[in-house]
Amino acid sequence: MSEGTADRQLRERARAVIPGGMYGHQAAPGPAYPQFMRGGRGARVWDADGNEYVDLMCSYGPVVLGHRHPAVEAAARMQAETGDCMNAPGPVMVDLAELLTRTVRHADWAILAKNGTDATPATPTSATTPSTTWPACSRPPPRPAMTWPGSWSARSSTTPASTRSWSTPPSPAGSAPCATKKGPR
Repeated sequence: MSEGTADRQLRERARAVIPGGMYGHQAAPGPAYPQFMRGGRGARVWDADGNEYVDLMCSYGPVVLGHRHPAVEAAARMQAETGDCMNAPGPVMVDLAELLTRTVRHADWAILAKNGTDATPATPTSATTPSTTWPACSRPPPRPAMTWPGSWSARSSTTPASTRSWSTPPSPAGSAPCATKKGPR
């Protein structure tokens, strides 16, 4: 429970300068739930009033190793020493994309972006889209149908009874699918 004064005061201050006092899904459903956290270590987090909680949400996904994990903190410090926010990505972007395409068997390429708008432009351009991926077309090529098991895992030695087949929807009327040629890996 977070009915303490620090959280309540932060909520009041936030309402004066943030629309609705908090953005989207971060708005706590009521005073019994903490709105503001002051820190975390491992699987534990503390709210603004010092109450301790187990972070079963892993901060909505990014801290699967826990808060302030020593190896993650060391890697972040090392990267920060090379530059915090540069006008273009560093070589580690290519390193990570190569690692991802080697690790994920069905991934031919990877996009690392700060938001969905950067990752999914409406029209590919010659400057940003490899010609071997979307040659002269305004939409991605059709993907082959894939069977996904009922669980989250896309690979399984046996096919469970509950599977779904997912594929790209048919082309809009009057447009032909783009031909694709898989580039070198």
